[in-house]
Amino acid sequence: MEAMKNIIEKYQHKHISLVEAGVTRHRSIFNGLKALAGDHPDSTLRKPEVVIIHDAVRPFVEEEILLNVVTAAKEHGAAGAIRPLVSTVISPSADGCLDHSLERARHRASEMPQAFLFDVIYEAYQQ
Repeated sequence: MEAMKNIIEKYQHKHISLVEAGVTRHRSIFNGLKALAGDHPDSTLRKPEVVIIHDAVRPFVEEEILLNVVTAAKEHGAAGAIRPLVSTVISPSADGCLDHSLERARHRASEMPQAFLFDVIYEAYQQ
């Protein structure tokens, strides 16, 4: 947390708020949602219409993808990026051997970022 505070200060970033990580990814996201909802100590944030959830391991996302998932979330309540499968996905038989593999052209991989109407994802996390 201190390292991030130092980076924000050093480069004079604006409009960035830090929230403590949780012990799991799920808890970290929930902490962020609580901060946005105003249910977190010292929160000065306002509840957004749409929230984007992304993983920090792959921080660079094309602007068009962000726009598309936000637009779709506004229309459908939730949306996420999908990509064609590049890996072979197999279904094992009961004995652990290859039963069959999926036809890659017919399937997609669900990836980040994902966008949700704030009220939809916050209610889900509260449950």
